[in-house]
Amino acid sequence: KKFDIYIDDQKLTTLDNTSKWNQSRFIIEEYAIPEAMIKNKDKIKVKFQSTEGASTSPIYYVRLLKSASAN
Repeated sequence: KKFDIYIDDQKLTTLDNTSKWNQSRFIIEEYAIPEAMIKNKDKIKVKFQSTEGASTSPIYYVRLLKSASAN
């Protein structure tokens, strides 16, 4: 369960969830997207890419939120 999260083909973060969530329940994770990655964009593409020889964790729901200071 090792994978990268990309925003418009620019890497946001690398995750290693191997043995992190040995539970049968939904887990909510939040990752802040730097302003520079979304500035002046109406749409973005979010991609979950497994690292070589690994797989992604199951992803059931993605929600993008604006911060309160972004008004």
